[in-house]
Amino acid sequence: MRSPLIMNELKVINVKNAIGKVARIIDDYSCVINKGANDGLEQGKEFFIIELGEVIVDPDTNEELEQLHIVKGSARIETIQERIATLRTSEERVLRAAVKRRKNASDIRSIFAGLNEYEIVEPAVTEPKNFLNLKVGDLILPKNN
Repeated sequence: MRSPLIMNELKVINVKNAIGKVARIIDDYSCVINKGANDGLEQGKEFFIIELGEVIVDPDTNEELEQLHIVKGSARIETIQERIATLRTSEERVLRAAVKRRKNASDIRSIFAGLNEYEIVEPAVTEPKNFLNLKVGDLILPKNN
């Protein structure tokens, strides 16, 4: 299950905006796409990786509605060559949330003046989130359409 953040960023998937495809899978976190610097791509640019799923049929009318688009993940260009680029996941899974404490908690004025003022005592611990069942041929769509 992908995070709500991705779904909010990707309001309507239009596969006509695809700029390329996954050409090789390196591991669960990285892949190579069939586009590169010659195609105008730049390091750091962000993309969604999408798989085309089955055609969804309305159970009442038997009408074909649309082809399902499955979001495999979010990635950014890590390295770029003339005709290919390596993408790495840009999502993270939180293993432990940041530990926060109220600023100046002992000062009675701070309790009333800024109830939501916190300082981070220990930062969150995260790890890269792997792609969801990545396949050669999955579509690459720019994140900012």
